[in-house]
Amino acid sequence: MSRLVEEALLDSADEVATLTAADINEKELKLIIAYCEHHKFEKTSSEIEHPLPSKDPKVFIKDEFDRDFIGQLDLDAKCELLMAANYFDIPALFELCCATIAAFFKGKDFEKIKADFGLQDVTYTPEDEEKLKQEYPWIMEQAEKKIAEIQAEIEKKAAQ
Repeated sequence: MSRLVEEALLDSADEVATLTAADINEKELKLIIAYCEHHKFEKTSSEIEHPLPSKDPKVFIKDEFDRDFIGQLDLDAKCELLMAANYFDIPALFELCCATIAAFFKGKDFEKIKADFGLQDVTYTPEDEEKLKQEYPWIMEQAEKKIAEIQAEIEKKAAQ
């Protein structure tokens, strides 16, 4: 389940491996252990559909344990767990955290998000948008594709 642990054990002649996880606190480590134990250390992917079909976890998280497990955490805890899952290279837990964090933002107005995080004074210019498009083209490619699909569907319905 954790590629980091698996590789460390493969590199060791004994069934003991020493890992340094200085940036991971006890809370996240306990959550990781609970998650891995529940899935018997065998779950390798979350089976979450991409892009998210809804912001409702009941729609995109099929596994009831996963839904309850991640649902008990606030946004900050999910972010901390995301970083720990990334460090330990646990794809299923990483994907679960990413999906629920993305769902938090899905469909929210930019100004609302700024207000929620106390960033009302932050300005976002067209130049900033262009810079982001160049740095992260994959974000805009998916959005533009979806917009084109929706526009085509609207035009198709209008022509009928």
